[in-house]
Amino acid sequence: MSKPFDAAMKHLVEAYPSAWLEYVGLPLAPAEVIDADLATVTASADKVIRVHTARPYLAHLEFQAGYDPKLGDRCLFYNVLLDYRHSFSVYSVVILLRREADGPAMTGWVRCEAPDGQVMLDFRYRVVRVWEKPAEAVLAGPLERRCLAPSMHPAPSGGAERPRGRRDANPPGAVLLSAHNIDFASALSLWDARGTWLDIKEDTL
Repeated sequence: MSKPFDAAMKHLVEAYPSAWLEYVGLPLAPAEVIDADLATVTASADKVIRVHTARPYLAHLEFQAGYDPKLGDRCLFYNVLLDYRHSFSVYSVVILLRREADGPAMTGWVRCEAPDGQVMLDFRYRVVRVWEKPAEAVLAGPLERRCLAPSMHPAPSGGAERPRGRRDANPPGAVLLSAHNIDFASALSLWDARGTWLDIKEDTL
């Protein structure tokens, strides 16, 4: 994932893991973020959530801001390592944050065949394209996902110039905090994450 996105998106997953499960369409249950460091092989997935369904599983989320033709292979690598380390089934989900991250390799499928045509490996992962999500659905969802909503809105018509990053002068106020039951420190972090997303998006318009 592009470095400017790291702190912003990872904070949002750490703060609200269940909301992200809902966003990518995975089964819901009480959940918490677990250590994604696979240090024994110098690898680290973006975020991993343990989900306590009847059959517990791991949700492996990879946020991608730029195109990487080897991303499917990387997801397979992380998926196998996480399964080996935690002994849980693993759903791998790639969340494409910008259209520039999409491309022919974003198939959700890694398949390897032997020379005789025998299928040796058939791995599936989910691909979520943020700009394809209806803005209304995201805006109606939990507060932490609203930072993604601008990627689903068309550019203003008539050549109107967008204020860079659309950062408001003041962070969320008391009404917003009480309405969403979050503390002030979390609100500030969320506001900064939202601003980071908007700033980077403005650079790609």
